[in-house]
Amino acid sequence: MSSVTPSIVNNNEQQQQQQQQQQPSGELYHSPSTIRNASNSGGDNEVDALIEEKNRLIARQYAEIERLQRELSEIIEERDTLLCEVSKFKFELNDD
Repeated sequence: MSSVTPSIVNNNEQQQQQQQQQQPSGELYHSPSTIRNASNSGGDNEVDALIEEKNRLIARQYAEIERLQRELSEIIEERDTLLCEVSKFKFELNDD
């Protein structure tokens, strides 16, 4: 039981580091007016680049969501296991 807890702590530290590395910079936000202006000025390449940036950001966020969902499932499973153990110990104590 105690061998699982350090791995969770290590995973949390790793996740925080990964989140800091994956934080989008302010440069990735472009308002609709910025995109319109680029389009109106004949900057199709600029619009394509903005769209590509957004797609990469969405892909990274989607991967992060999937990773967090897997981690949450593992944590829920561990919680349920621990709750079962606690219930078992309570039952054993009451039985004595």
